[in-house]
Amino acid sequence: MKPIEIAEKIMQESPDVLGTVPANRAARIIRAAFEQLVIELQNTDEGKVTVPKLGNFIVRRVDTEKNGEKVQVKRIIFRPVALKTEE
Repeated sequence: MKPIEIAEKIMQESPDVLGTVPANRAARIIRAAFEQLVIELQNTDEGKVTVPKLGNFIVRRVDTEKNGEKVQVKRIIFRPVALKTEE
């Protein structure tokens, strides 16, 4: 999903959230937020990065074998927030 698509969806489903902010500007804000999340994940060696309303990113170093050698690689696991279901 592209940032502009996210912005448009927000404007349709919750117009009061963005108010009069144009979709292109909202998309730039969303893109900047994603970039900050990526920077935070890159700077986290091990641990958990929690984003409220989105979920948890668990960062771990794991041993793996590459070309016959053991190397450590960073794995990032995403666990989304459980969505409420309407019944």
